[in-house]
Amino acid sequence: MSDPQHVCDVAGLLDKSVYIKIKRVVIVFSFNICSLLL
Repeated sequence: MSDPQHVCDVAGLLDKSVYIKIKRVVIVFSFNICSLLL
C-alpha cells in the first residue's frame, strides 16, 4: 500500500467495476484519494 500509483490503478479498476452501481460517488472518491496521495 506504499505505492500511490498502484493504489490509484486499483481505484481505477474499482471505478469500472462499480461504476454502474455508484457512478459519480466512486469516481469522485477515488479521485480524491489519488489527489491526496500524489
